[in-house]
Amino acid sequence: MASLGNPSPLSLVPGFARDPASPIGIMRDDSLKLRPFGLTRLTRHPLILPLVPWGMANSLIGGEARDFVLFGGLAIYALCGCYAQDLRAREAAAVGTVFAKGDLTEFYACTSFLPFVAIASGRQDFGTALSELPLAFLLGGMIAGMLIEGSIASFLLSP
Repeated sequence: MASLGNPSPLSLVPGFARDPASPIGIMRDDSLKLRPFGLTRLTRHPLILPLVPWGMANSLIGGEARDFVLFGGLAIYALCGCYAQDLRAREAAAVGTVFAKGDLTEFYACTSFLPFVAIASGRQDFGTALSELPLAFLLGGMIAGMLIEGSIASFLLSP
């Protein structure tokens, strides 16, 4: 959920900026998508790449071949999909909701495919990334996850 509130050139979600003159206090600004912000300081694929550890963990927890095939396959699919998206974005420079051609060279130079590599190499600052996190989306996702997990658990445990 947090990645849906984070502008990214590789995302279908538009960028929004505060605008006191607007009736709702925000305005669409897709130029925000062409610079690292929040989660894209950690990885340029904050929506799909987290499926890799989740898929691998679920494939190992299940302990059966079908779990490994399904969840391990999902993890591999996420990696390959992110890589293919990087290739498409480099070639076309028009991705997501940024319909005008945008030069992504700088974005790619200061972000990383793998999480935290840009921070470890000094291209990004962890403190800045934390300060830019979309906290409302992060908290909303955590609450939604707990509610869904609780509903599933109570359904499975009911007589």
